[in-house]
Amino acid sequence: MHVGILGINYKSSEIELREMLARVAIGLFGNESQVAARFSIVLLSTCNRTEIYFSAGQLVEAHSELLNLLREELSFPFEHKLYAYFGSECFAHLSRVTAGLDSAIVAETEIQRQVKSAYSHAALDHSLSRDMHFLFQKCLKVGKNIRSFYSFPKGMPTLEKLIYELCHNLLDSFAVFFIGNSEINRKILTYFKAKGLKDITLCTRGLYSAKALAERYALKLVDWTEKESWQLAEVVICGSNYNDYLIESEQITTRCKNKIIFDLGLPRNVDPRLARHPEICLFNIEELENLIATERSMQMQGIQIAEERLRKQMEEQMALFIRHSPYANTRPLFA
Repeated sequence: MHVGILGINYKSSEIELREMLARVAIGLFGNESQVAARFSIVLLSTCNRTEIYFSAGQLVEAHSELLNLLREELSFPFEHKLYAYFGSECFAHLSRVTAGLDSAIVAETEIQRQVKSAYSHAALDHSLSRDMHFLFQKCLKVGKNIRSFYSFPKGMPTLEKLIYELCHNLLDSFAVFFIGNSEINRKILTYFKAKGLKDITLCTRGLYSAKALAERYALKLVDWTEKESWQLAEVVICGSNYNDYLIESEQITTRCKNKIIFDLGLPRNVDPRLARHPEICLFNIEELENLIATERSMQMQGIQIAEERLRKQMEEQMALFIRHSPYANTRPLFA
């Protein structure tokens, strides 16, 4: 299988390096990139990881070339924080990622959508090799099967549950200001509404696309130009794909008292210097994941069962790939 991966994630690196590498990778291997087309690249970039999946006849040489492109953009040592897998090891890694077993929040469902989205966008932007189509289609299938046939324990920690509990533990009452109509923000917003929270504002660049959501949940909807009105809410949740700070330390006024800010973006949406403010409690995605990680020990037995099922399904899919390997490499084997 002529596929490989060059990546970084929450286990291998701190958030600052992940943030820098994400920006560089998007610039080098994003939409309409000639390098992405040449190496049949699928770029998976989330708050937890940035992974460059590539395909080439000589994987080691391709890996070296991609690494050199990153070196040209980053002027400090970073290679020791990266990981690389080739062939069947790449398949095994992506299977675990898609099933949610490599996530900071074990069994979280968002990663399945993110993997599918990365693959779909890459397939639209440039031609992908047969091996790359097989890798993503079969790993998505394995991930879906693991979730379908194995029920993870009830009470599994989730990001939305943690954020809600932090708000209630730290504040007696609160209004919430969401910045960005992202998938992660919508999930948290839905959870908050299910818990009976009424005072919720959504600030977004796409008012029209958010209209149905606002009507469904009786939200206050404000335009992106009014994002500085976050200062009026006790809880601020930033989950946007905006490539710069949306909240900066210079915006602080006397109204910024007793606030909790959650920065779910990578690159980060909130200037980390706000953490020094005595009236503001700032959590970034890494800190939230560390809080959730403390509950993982109770889930180890269930995770081991899922891992064993995953291993068997990976073996089945790799055997299938080998059986079909003589076929032409010009189109996807499984459409």
